Amino acid sequence: MVLLAAASSAALWLLVGLAGGALTWSASTSRYGVVIDAVLPPTLPSSTLAQPAPWDLVQPALVVAMVAALVATGMAVLARRSSWSTSARAPRFCAVWLVVVVAADVTAALWTVGTAVAVPGPNGYVWALRDAVPAMLATGWFGVVWGWLPALWALRDDTGTSTDTAPVTTSRTPGIVAGAVALVLAVVLVAVQPTIDRDARVAAGGTPDGEPTATPTTTPRPAPPAPVATDAEAPGADWCATDDVQLSLSAVDGALGHRAMSVVLLNRSTSACVVDGFPDVAFAAEDGAAVPVPLDHGASYLGGAATPSAVTVAPGGSAVAALAWGAGGTGEAVATFWIAPYAGASRTPLAADTDLAADATVTVSAWATPVTSAG
Repeated sequence: MVLLAAASSAALWLLVGLAGGALTWSASTSRYGVVIDAVLPPTLPSSTLAQPAPWDLVQPALVVAMVAALVATGMAVLARRSSWSTSARAPRFCAVWLVVVVAADVTAALWTVGTAVAVPGPNGYVWALRDAVPAMLATGWFGVVWGWLPALWALRDDTGTSTDTAPVTTSRTPGIVAGAVALVLAVVLVAVQPTIDRDARVAAGGTPDGEPTATPTTTPRPAPPAPVATDAEAPGADWCATDDVQLSLSAVDGALGHRAMSVVLLNRSTSACVVDGFPDVAFAAEDGAAVPVPLDHGASYLGGAATPSAVTVAPGGSAVAALAWGAGGTGEAVATFWIAPYAGASRTPLAADTDLAADATVTVSAWATPVTSAG
């Protein structure tokens, strides 16, 4: 009798919840929601079945098991009463029916407490009672509408008042076991709700702690260096134009923590031209964004002309200037040097494999005639 009442109550709880949810979700029947809830109370709200896996199956299973354990506990208590087996069929039928109603209400209350633990709301846990009332009314209505079926099935072999004065059972074991199972399930049902709520937030794209998801902010990258320097010089009539020369970079040389490389200007025209002053230099990262490297003008530890003077470059001849910096920079790496013969001429981008970084200062020497070794 105890197991039959518990199993039938759990099966009805599940079937009624699934049927009501299916009809409510259906576009053709959703308009009759009030009628559906009256006939098929929402023992499994649609939000439960929409939980992220595995909670869409685990949570309904816990709730169904809770109903069965509570009904079994109530039935075990009734069966131990000395007057149970001698009572008329009608009072016993009503008692079992009442057990189903109470089990449904207690299950709804536990479910609501678990939700309140996960999401206390602005007024704390006081809201648990506010939310418990409609849930208990809905599930209590399930007991009223459908609780008579488990009662009928549990007493289906009764033919009326029994003449056997002995109780159905004298053992307390069924009641203790059912009560222990109900207690464990109650703790689990309340305890897992915060985890279910956290997983639901994550599945919806939120954060586990419920805080708003931070919108990543991206700092816009600087534009590439300007093709022509803004602080342009007034060139002389015989100065080398960008179209007349070819610019290149030498390999990097180093000593005692210092780095240096040469800027080489080759006159490709058929007439001599002049370079005077310092080359115009700008820097860019690998993605082309400008890198603001500080500049100094003059000679460095590794050489270069400190004082500018006019250098006449014959056709096919060249002029050089040195770029020097300290090793060990930790800022943004420089991948491209934008160089022009002077500020105001068009810059030429030259890729170079160096360790130059934004936090280093580059010393730019003046144009000079290349030094040739005596041979």
